[in-house]
Amino acid sequence: MLLLFIFDYETGWDFSTLTYLDFWTFAGMFRHIFYNGFHPVIPWLAFIFVGIWLGRQDLSHLALRRTIALASGSVWVLTELASKASIIVVSQYLSHSDSYDDIISLLGTSAMPPMPQYIIAAGSLAILIICLSIEVTEKYPTNRMNTWLAHTGQLSLTLYVAHVILGMGLLEALGLLNNKQPIEIAVISAGLFCLVSIVFSHWWVNRYKEGPLERLFKKISEQ
Repeated sequence: MLLLFIFDYETGWDFSTLTYLDFWTFAGMFRHIFYNGFHPVIPWLAFIFVGIWLGRQDLSHLALRRTIALASGSVWVLTELASKASIIVVSQYLSHSDSYDDIISLLGTSAMPPMPQYIIAAGSLAILIICLSIEVTEKYPTNRMNTWLAHTGQLSLTLYVAHVILGMGLLEALGLLNNKQPIEIAVISAGLFCLVSIVFSHWWVNRYKEGPLERLFKKISEQ
């Protein structure tokens, strides 16, 4: 929040094409990585701290896991409702469309700019999904889909990089990576990538113990 009053968040961006104009300069790359990129260190570091905290909880304990799931689900819903309500209330006093867009950016829960309510909503939703996933896998331990999804999780680093280079790269080559596309294109693209990722991961793990990038980073860390 403080940085928004010091630096212009839109510096470097052409939001009409979602391109970062000076990315390949030192200043542009530094700004993109730490402040106003897609996933900047500030405030994405908050998710790391949340993950560290969650990793230290005994989620195999049923009562604790359900308490965390209930709390995180409640926080997510309340944050989303508070965001929507505040936008409605504040927008009643505005008449200019540009001001309304600014209010949505400041009070909404979208990832850009990543305001505190976005961090809270996204973090609590992530915790809820993790708890529910553990709940499902414990209830259906022999389900084949659980195995396939577990294999997909083992390639999380590889898939994370692949979704940018291969997934978004393909969309850009097809001219589909812009904000003029309907939401259906995004949903279908994400669904297809997830399906391909699950199938590929299952095939890979049955032949190798680690994913391509997972193996590479492991060897680097062992040096």
